[in-house]
Formats: sequence, structure tokens, C-alpha cells
Amino acid sequence: MTCAVRHASLVQDLVRPVPTADGRELTYQDAVQGVSTALFAESQWPMITQGLTGSPATG
Repeated sequence: MTCAVRHASLVQDLVRPVPTADGRELTYQDAVQGVSTALFAESQWPMITQGLTGSPATG
């Protein structure tokens, strides 16, 4: 599964905000904005990859 497909499958379920471990809520807009913003910083790409695949990223 590509990261784009995984991202789509994760965020499409965010019709309603979901709670996070620290008590905040994650909305669809938060998820899309977080990934989109992080794409501008190449140093963040491994973290995006890890978050979307659930696997530690290398690089």
C-alpha cells in the first residue's frame, strides 16, 4: 500500500474528531494539514512515513 493510499484510508475515517493520547482531538483538517505542512520539510519525511505505515522509517 502506498503512503498516499494509506493517508486517504486514515483520514477518510475522520468524519468526527477522534481523541488523541494527550486528550486533544484529531480532525480531518488537522490530519491533512499536518501531513501537508510536514511535506515542506524534508527532515520530516521519515516521521510522515512512519506515521502512515506504522513502520520505523530510515533515512
